Amino acid sequence: MILNVLTKNTKKDMSMKKQTLGKRDLNLLKSGILMSKNQVKKEELKVKVLKLKDEVYNEPATVWQKEKDLAHKYLNKMLDILEEYRY
Repeated sequence: MILNVLTKNTKKDMSMKKQTLGKRDLNLLKSGILMSKNQVKKEELKVKVLKLKDEVYNEPATVWQKEKDLAHKYLNKMLDILEEYRY
């Protein structure tokens, strides 16, 4: 099985690359081990997104500020989407 994976070769170059899954990965994918079957609460997801925002904020100075800003932008959009749900 071949999956298209977005890879970042340099800070300026982002390109799609085909990656072949090994037998073990393919079996895990087929058996559903890679996918959770439990329900997730809105608050749990919100905490996870906020932790990601904190990780982005604490990235070293070698990471470009524009990349951090972009990550925060889309994590904020995710938080807005979560607010649309009740549970």
